[in-house]
Amino acid sequence: MSSTVHRSIWWFAVGGALLALAAHLDLIRVFGTVLPYRDQWQLTGVELLGPWLDGKLSLHSFFQPLNDHWPVLTRVLSFTLIRLNGQWNNLVSITVNALILTAAILLFLRALLPGISGVSRLVFALLTGVIMALPIAWQNTLWGIQSLPYLQILLSLAYLHLLCTATRIDSRWTLAQVIGILVLFTQHSSILAHVSILPICVWKLWRKDGDARLHLFSSGAALATLCAFFLFFPAIKETAQFRADSVALAVEVTLRQLAFPTGHPGWAFLIWAPWLVYTIDALGRGRLTAPSAFVIAAGLWVGGQAAAIGYGRGAETYTFASRYCDFLALGFIINGAAWLMLIQTGIPHRLKVGWVALGLAWMVVPLKGFWWEATESHAGFNLANRFVENPANVQRVHDYIATRDPAVLSLERGGNLLFTYPPSVQMLLDRPHFRALLPPETGAPEARSDHGRLGGLARSIYQNPLIIALLGFGCLGGGLLSGRSETIAKTMMQDNPSRWTPASLLQLVGAAGLIAAGFWSQWYLPMEFNAMKRAHAVIEPDDAELMFAELSFRRESAGNIDPLLAAGATLSEPDIWRPFTYGTAINGPGGFQGIFASAPIPITDDYLSVLFTGFPCAHGNGLRWKLIPPANGDPAWIGYDGPNPESGWSTWTIDVRSFRNWTASLTFFDGRTDREGWLGTTRPVLTSDPNWADTWRARLRAERAGPAHRVVAVATLTLLSTWLLGGSVLLFKRSRPAA
Repeated sequence: MSSTVHRSIWWFAVGGALLALAAHLDLIRVFGTVLPYRDQWQLTGVELLGPWLDGKLSLHSFFQPLNDHWPVLTRVLSFTLIRLNGQWNNLVSITVNALILTAAILLFLRALLPGISGVSRLVFALLTGVIMALPIAWQNTLWGIQSLPYLQILLSLAYLHLLCTATRIDSRWTLAQVIGILVLFTQHSSILAHVSILPICVWKLWRKDGDARLHLFSSGAALATLCAFFLFFPAIKETAQFRADSVALAVEVTLRQLAFPTGHPGWAFLIWAPWLVYTIDALGRGRLTAPSAFVIAAGLWVGGQAAAIGYGRGAETYTFASRYCDFLALGFIINGAAWLMLIQTGIPHRLKVGWVALGLAWMVVPLKGFWWEATESHAGFNLANRFVENPANVQRVHDYIATRDPAVLSLERGGNLLFTYPPSVQMLLDRPHFRALLPPETGAPEARSDHGRLGGLARSIYQNPLIIALLGFGCLGGGLLSGRSETIAKTMMQDNPSRWTPASLLQLVGAAGLIAAGFWSQWYLPMEFNAMKRAHAVIEPDDAELMFAELSFRRESAGNIDPLLAAGATLSEPDIWRPFTYGTAINGPGGFQGIFASAPIPITDDYLSVLFTGFPCAHGNGLRWKLIPPANGDPAWIGYDGPNPESGWSTWTIDVRSFRNWTASLTFFDGRTDREGWLGTTRPVLTSDPNWADTWRARLRAERAGPAHRVVAVATLTLLSTWLLGGSVLLFKRSRPAA
């Protein structure tokens, strides 16, 4: 690579990174707060500052797990900043975090731009800067603890880049291994960097692409790290309740993440089509250039992150969680790089029209999604609330320091809490030496009057996003000028003709079709596509081992509302399930206040389960079973005690083995007039299986994956039809006698 080309790459990389930095700094300037927020109180306050003030800080304090992660590097960074600054200041932390992300974007562009030529480098750097500038991942920008994903991104990209560009075992390779170990001390999904590089190393070793010893050692190191990770690193226990409880749900959430920012799982195939085609084409050419290897490895890495979200957070994540969106945005950009690299270096002329059409669709389809996620959705709602919640949380601390009243830190005070367990905050605030580390806005008499030794420097950075943006545009212009005369010397196609044949491509299509069919089969009733029939089959399955009780209600409180109106009176989602429900949302939430009780249900089995929705535990509401003895003795009451599923669904099972031959009446208590003034259930079920409700709940959650069910079915049929049709054509051609 000539020095001119090398300089232009750096100009473009720096320019794109600075554009993203400017936007993040502006977000900090407008929405940032001096006070640490949420899990930072646990990770830094309770687990580091508490022991440090007691003189008991040790290595164990840095290495203890947090929510299934091992955030050692974030703890080290947080504690170092506090010691350097002389104050625990969130603005200093998030300014440093923004610089970490900027370094990651710079490295990302530096790794990909050598595979792109001419003015396309400017386009790609600008695209990267703009997308990474969007406030979709606002949580990562504004929370000090979110150096976690930023460090993971930076170290993962560095690890992949160093190994993709390594040509022998030397100091560069050794540095990659060190970084590969360090990245493990960020988040649980950090191991995916090693998972992503392993197939690249094995492929190069198999195809004799470069130094065999290098690829053998790289593969061995990645495998050894994988083994060590699963042996010694924390298992997913603390957040196990968030895991997907079915393959169907995991597939649904994974596809939605890959479809970022569109929100529909079907668009995942369009968004990731450039990377898929590029990967197939590149692997068919035998040798991988450094940018090609990085595109493939980075795509595998982001795909792995999406799968990790689908598996590890499938039960709670439906669309996009802000803290994951930096990974997903990089995946979108990687596909842009793949499209540019293939159209410049490898696609046959007869296919370019189709490739251009794909590129246009790839650009146009996500525009609405980017706008929605950046201005409305999670980001728009939460950023608007920052103007209220930031000063409210500072006031909480200020009031507690002034009054020592624990009530000011509690949920009853209103708004989002500083931390989910207020007593932890209270114990820290009671300590004078801890209060000395707080920003002056908290009113702590022991606090410094400024924002610490680094506060002025941080302020000079985040208060000047316009200057940073102008520098970014200047660097992009510098790259355009310095690389004006550059051309690509040889194309990938000229160097390495593709080894793919129609037969081998059909084999690939057939294998993909079988994999898709395997996923499709994981849905309950995979061949049923009528939504109402699916809902009925899942909510009230036809099973001889189950008995679904009929529900009819009577009003046991004053009023004139007909109990027959309870049928379908819920505000649950999906709304197609509402015809199978009974509830108190008559004329909307708060439209009914009183008591509905069902006709007695004979208890003929061991367990009584019910699927319910709404707010049965909101103050003034209740969901209870009244168990009535056969001889008209005193009834027994069993009540549900939380949590509220709101518009979602949950199951409640009670053991009624000691109540055989009794009857049970399901009772709704609705005493609220606000949005929480409703609750409801489906028909109760009697069963001998104490764990049947778990299966019921898993199927219900999987039904949330209805769009993915149809998408995977279409993908399966398309792939297998293509395989059959293509195979028939090949067989016909081979059977024809030669002319």
